[in-house]
Amino acid sequence: MPDPTHLQLHVIPYPAVVDFVGPECYQLPQVVAIQCSETHATQQSAKYLKEALEQRFGLQCTVHTSSRDPSTQAAAVRLVVAEHLPELDQFRWKEEGYELTCGPQGIQITALAGVGLFYGIQTLLQALQPSAQGPLLAHIKILDAPRFMWRGVLLDVGRHFFPVPFIFKVLDLLALYKMNRFHWHLTEDQGWRLDVPSLPRLAEVAAWRGKRPNQSGSEGKQQQQHCAEQQQRGQQNQQRQQQQQEEQQQEADSSSDGWQCVEEAQLQQQLQSSRQQRTQPAAATGHCAAGSVAGNRASSVVGVQAPSAAVPHGGYYTPEQVAAVVQYAAERQIQVVPEVELPGHCVAALAAYPNLSCTGEVTEVSAHWGIHEDVYCAGNDEVFQFLEAVFDQVIDQFPYQYIHIGGDEVPKLRWQNCDKCRERIQQEGLANESELQSWFVRRINKYLASRGRKLIGWDEILEGGLAEGATVMSWRGNVGGIIAAKSGHDVIMTPTSHCYFDYRQAASACEPGAWYACLPLHVIYHYDPIPGLWPDPAAMVTAAAAAECDQDCSEDSDIED
Repeated sequence: MPDPTHLQLHVIPYPAVVDFVGPECYQLPQVVAIQCSETHATQQSAKYLKEALEQRFGLQCTVHTSSRDPSTQAAAVRLVVAEHLPELDQFRWKEEGYELTCGPQGIQITALAGVGLFYGIQTLLQALQPSAQGPLLAHIKILDAPRFMWRGVLLDVGRHFFPVPFIFKVLDLLALYKMNRFHWHLTEDQGWRLDVPSLPRLAEVAAWRGKRPNQSGSEGKQQQQHCAEQQQRGQQNQQRQQQQQEEQQQEADSSSDGWQCVEEAQLQQQLQSSRQQRTQPAAATGHCAAGSVAGNRASSVVGVQAPSAAVPHGGYYTPEQVAAVVQYAAERQIQVVPEVELPGHCVAALAAYPNLSCTGEVTEVSAHWGIHEDVYCAGNDEVFQFLEAVFDQVIDQFPYQYIHIGGDEVPKLRWQNCDKCRERIQQEGLANESELQSWFVRRINKYLASRGRKLIGWDEILEGGLAEGATVMSWRGNVGGIIAAKSGHDVIMTPTSHCYFDYRQAASACEPGAWYACLPLHVIYHYDPIPGLWPDPAAMVTAAAAAECDQDCSEDSDIED
């Protein structure tokens, strides 16, 4: 039997307290008896563990719910929910904590609730070491609980549509790493992914960019899937060709603050390669020109690959599919947080309902990245009727407290030239268009609050005044988060410098992700969401961390990598 002192605990994130308590290992038998209580939570956890052990290790597992059953006396794994677990009192979020012990008699996971059992199971599944005789676990005692109550990942399906089976795969990965929020970015300039039956043109028009085939019903859905698969295969072929032609470049290390852009010469070389070997950027038309705005959160500054208008791309999620995702996530202790962008990043919606724009002239879903001048008309009451209908649907489909409204990158040019918007500014006694944006967000916040929900927005919602009770997601560095926390608001830290997973992990042009930035994995792993200038913890609410898969992850394999 291996000496546990020579074994490492391969668990991410690493537990808070780990003690090796003996010189031996426990070997799981080929037939694993799992004992749990008769509560629904423990039975669900036992079922999950049973399926995982069978699939990953080829074991045969049985579940027993009564301690009086003779077969449970030799149970290999015991799942226990305790009313009190004193050793977890050291943790702020002890309700999600667990104790995992392993000794000669087997393995026991003890927690205060089902969520803690689930996280203990994730630790067990990672910690088990395969051997010829069967999975091994050193005699060990682990105490663990999360540091933050919000541990999330954003997936942008607005720019690139991903089918439900892949969403399930993402949720499995989140569960493995004890993430508990799936931030589902559902609407963008380049696509609207939520079916709202009372607003049928969102599925008919806003969900598609490019020349969609004139089909409907099941044929349309089949064509939608075919086009998405065809586009994916083409992109994969391009990537393979590029990988064969280019030599692997030396991985770029991080700078002193943990992040650096690729060197200028290298950027130019990679940009030239992209122009020659990847899909050519479409010509700038209308109100979107590549490189017209610097500092864009999710688009490049110049010459970035754009979706081709000649290739249809799109899709949407039906209410049944959304319900399936929400249920699948809940079974893995994950809450789904939908994002519906406003007042900007809404060209797809405006293409479906042009009357909601300031000009009434938006007729096509955007086929270009960048910041778009066309936004919802803040002076048009029909806009708020539309958004309230959308949020009514969102509230019906997503049972959790938080709804993300975006609020970022809102150009003011259309509002400045709009009679209705200028009239709104005068009626509401506002000073300028920045305050008009704040008024817009506050109005939506008031409606969501009337429905029992809380608003989250990107840190631009600080501009012009922060809505009451709003949570700020700080992406432009730490400053927005610090300001919001000092004013008593909840904060979710997701700075581009450490949390944008659509950046390349190394400087190689063969790496998937954004050509213009490099974010090594070790930099991400060592990120501390609480910066040095953070307010007194006793006076603030909760800080949290989130990771993002955004515009530059266009394929399943890009996200998995």
